[in-house]
Amino acid sequence: MLSPACNFPEVERADAGVIVENDPAAMAAAKRTLLADRARLRAMGEAGRRLAAAHYSWDVITDQLIALYAKVAV
Repeated sequence: MLSPACNFPEVERADAGVIVENDPAAMAAAKRTLLADRARLRAMGEAGRRLAAAHYSWDVITDQLIALYAKVAV
C-alpha cells in the first residue's frame, strides 16, 4: 500500500500494490480489504517480485548504467 506521494504508479499498474490517499480512514479500509483476501495478497507479492526483477534488479541496473556510460562516452 502506497500513498500518491510515493510517486510509484508502476506498483499499482503491475498489480503489486494499491495506491491509497494519505488518510487514516482510507488506509485502514484498504488494509482491511487486502487482509481479507489472502489470494490477492499472495498474487500481489508475486507481482511485486516480478516487477522488482524486471526493473530494479542489480542485473537490470548495471545494464542500464553500462548503456548510459556507452552513450555519453561517445
